Amino acid sequence: MSKTVKELADEFGVSKQAIRKQLTGNFRGNYVKTVTSNGVDLLLIEEEGYLLLKKHFKGVIKGGNHTSNVTTNQVTTDDFLKKQLENKDRQLLAKDEEIKQLQKLLEHSQNLIDQEQQLHLADQERIKEIEQPEKQNNPTSKKTEEETTDNQQEEQPKKGFFKRLFSSK
Repeated sequence: MSKTVKELADEFGVSKQAIRKQLTGNFRGNYVKTVTSNGVDLLLIEEEGYLLLKKHFKGVIKGGNHTSNVTTNQVTTDDFLKKQLENKDRQLLAKDEEIKQLQKLLEHSQNLIDQEQQLHLADQERIKEIEQPEKQNNPTSKKTEEETTDNQQEEQPKKGFFKRLFSSK
């Protein structure tokens, strides 16, 4: 049930300027929407804003004096500030809960990283254990290969140049 500034001015029996004077920056940010219709921007005041303005202008119209206007204005401002404070409190609680969840997630991730590092270390140790018996049992290391080739060459009798060249094997 949004209403325009003109509709509110007619309903409250005040001028459009009196209505616009009450539309402060905070009020506009929370309770007013701007809609373009036929190339004209219309300010539409939402239900909560309408109720605040109604309280304000009823106090001005009924009391008719300056003290009533100030009191009503303070009441609407107080209500507005209380609603904003409650809204901020709710947001703050939601943020606190989100922070707690993120901390739990971070702690869980740290635990997973620690476990992964432990598993990696255990794997490296197993690989070393497997490789060591192979080196001990396997005579194909470089030293043993060199020794076997040297032994094979020593076993063959030395032949002269021409014997090696003309001999048939």
